[in-house]
Amino acid sequence: MEKHTAKQNHYGARAQTFLFEFGTDKELRSVAFKGAIPEPEISHILEAAHAHLYVNCAEAIHSYLDAHSLTYSDFTSGRIRLEHASVMASANSLLHADICECMDKKIGSADIYYGVMDYQHQTDRSCFEGCYYAVSRTSSSQKDPYEYHIICQTFQCNTSDSSEHACFAIRKNEGGPQLRTLDQADGEPVLATFGCVDMLRLLIHIRAVTTKQYAAELANR
Repeated sequence: MEKHTAKQNHYGARAQTFLFEFGTDKELRSVAFKGAIPEPEISHILEAAHAHLYVNCAEAIHSYLDAHSLTYSDFTSGRIRLEHASVMASANSLLHADICECMDKKIGSADIYYGVMDYQHQTDRSCFEGCYYAVSRTSSSQKDPYEYHIICQTFQCNTSDSSEHACFAIRKNEGGPQLRTLDQADGEPVLATFGCVDMLRLLIHIRAVTTKQYAAELANR
């Protein structure tokens, strides 16, 4: 884990704790810091990360904060190895859980959270299982303290007969912990199981994505 010192500026934004996570087939990389970051800057921070591989996102975010003289402190970055059962359990919870508890346990005390997962695991010689997700938890002006947005897909594929099956959903809450499904699909994958899927682009536009067609348009490359 790496730590960095603070930069100061004069923005009037409220100080909050930020957590960004980037998951791939083998590991989850995280970036955390405390900062008074105006909301419009968050999308710019994600855009800065989008220009890089996940392994370089921490450096890209740190460089953006410094270059734009944003107020932050306690900057840390880290990485952990992923366990297949745990990753798939988290994805299935995002797809099917009735309330936001599944996210809260994962995120912890961070005020602002943005995370993506692009994960695939070979279960035997010709079979693969994996998941994609883009998730945000941000401050809310509603009765519930947080606003949640989820785009998630789990999938299984067999290279011997080119068969695929996926479960996809776009979900959010509205003024409480209950999650509502905006769109879903069960069968053919919405996000491509092979090839380039741009999960960070989905994350950047997550509030605007309400249909599986728009999700596919943004993510599939």
